[in-house]
Amino acid sequence: MQSSTIAYRRMVAVEACLRKFFGTVLNRNYNNDHADHFHVDDGACVGFNLGLKTHVMFLQDCIEAFTDMRLSKDRLGRHFGVYGTATKKGYRTLMSDLGMERFEPEKYGSHYWLFLNYIMMHGFANERAGVYRYGDTATSPIV
Repeated sequence: MQSSTIAYRRMVAVEACLRKFFGTVLNRNYNNDHADHFHVDDGACVGFNLGLKTHVMFLQDCIEAFTDMRLSKDRLGRHFGVYGTATKKGYRTLMSDLGMERFEPEKYGSHYWLFLNYIMMHGFANERAGVYRYGDTATSPIV
């Protein structure tokens, strides 16, 4: 496995952790001012809002880090943050791989937290989505 893939997965896992505790998280996709760091603001995580560019960009990173899908990027290699057809398909694939097809992270905060837990588990373990699946193990995901 390429070290860039390992670093990418870990970066997405760190962002998932931040999203559990902060209302706003900006990453390198947002603009050039955040190319080398995350920006977080106060406020509790309230759920996945696919109408917000930063949430869609995070989802796009999750799709690319943990599935075989590749999404469109700008000339700097950043996602556009548009919840279009390819992102919707990738989201369904990711949720299926995680065993979370019936979950709705965009509607329920508890589902979003569980989604973030699974992203963290896969990212820190450097695994593709599906190694850890909802309901497959007796152990609890990261809390």
